[in-house]
Order: sequence, then C-alpha cells, then structure tokens
Amino acid sequence: MDPWPLKSDEVLTLCALRFDGYRYLEDTGFDAEAAIDAYMETEMWDRCDEEKLCVFFILQRCLCKWSLVYEPPNGRYWRVFRQMFFEVVELEVPEKYAEPNWMADWVEHYEWRRAKAISSVRRSHSAYKYDDNAPYDF
Repeated sequence: MDPWPLKSDEVLTLCALRFDGYRYLEDTGFDAEAAIDAYMETEMWDRCDEEKLCVFFILQRCLCKWSLVYEPPNGRYWRVFRQMFFEVVELEVPEKYAEPNWMADWVEHYEWRRAKAISSVRRSHSAYKYDDNAPYDF
C-alpha cells in the first residue's frame, strides 16, 4: 500500500506551495491578478517561469484559503488552476523562491513519481465538465 496516496488536490497544493509566491511578489511587484485576467481572455501564457509559478501559487491560495474558496470545482478558476499545473509541474523552482518545508514535502511525496502525480491531476481535470459561469458553491 502506498504510504502517500495520489490525491490530485494534494498534488496541486504541494506543487503550488513549493514556490514562495509572497516573496516573489514582494521582490518584483508582479501583478498576478492582471496575469490571471489576461489568461482568462486569451488562454495563452506569455510569462517567464517565475511568473507562471507565482500565478499558480496565487491561484492555490485564493482557491483554498482566500477570495475564491467558494469557486465551484468545475468553475473557471479551478479550470485555470489545473491547466496551470501542467505548465509548472516540470519547472525547476529557483532556489531563491523555493519554500523549504513545502519543497521538502513535494520531493518526499511526489517528485520521485512525478509522472504518476501528473496522471492523477490529468484524470481529475479530464473528469470535470467545466462551466465558466458555474455558480459559487456555498
């Protein structure tokens, strides 16, 4: 039996939190909200790797802790968050922005079986019938 089962939401969370998005925002002044809005309009990411990692981090924080906690799992922000995973999961996190505790958890639980983790998220992502106008899930 696997000591750490592959649960797509946990894979997404650890992948996002391995990057210290707060520090990146503080250091750069990057406007993650504008980047998310631009993606919503174009569905194209013309950002550097660090900005992609930061957007992914911010989406995780918003969906799981902040302003988007009532976003339905088949809504547009979860769709974008899951799509972003495939953009960032293979990226190396720059040492300056690696969050040590979350990075250690990622390495221990998922890095060594990254392909299986990606498949887990892909299955979950494919299972949703996304609705960009889905009502909030109160």
